[in-house]
Amino acid sequence: MFSASRPPLERLQRYFAHISERQAEVRAQYGRVLGCFHHAVGSECVQKPTAVAAKAQELSLALRRYLETALRDAQAEGALPPGDPVAAAKSLFAFVTGALTQARVHDDLELLRQIPRTGWLALGMAGPPQRST
Repeated sequence: MFSASRPPLERLQRYFAHISERQAEVRAQYGRVLGCFHHAVGSECVQKPTAVAAKAQELSLALRRYLETALRDAQAEGALPPGDPVAAAKSLFAFVTGALTQARVHDDLELLRQIPRTGWLALGMAGPPQRST
């Protein structure tokens, strides 16, 4: 989904869509929304610097870096306004993990279905760019 061979806005669009699609699959399999495994484990292990907490942090950082790269690439090609891609990725990632946590708490997929719309708005866009035919 984050392959550099894809246009950067397509990477973001696929990421946004994947979140609710994946949680719908999880809900069908396990009977409820489970949210982000790495975030849930990481937040439970935060009081002690354990290998489990460190790995959860590492995985979260890796995903956030994929977002940074997509945002940086989109800014470089003029598809997004210039700005700080690191700060934007941190904010976007915090929004997504918060939505996943709330969806888990409330067992509510609708919260996740709103991620694409809200994610694009957070990036200063009304939605993904429409492809011309």
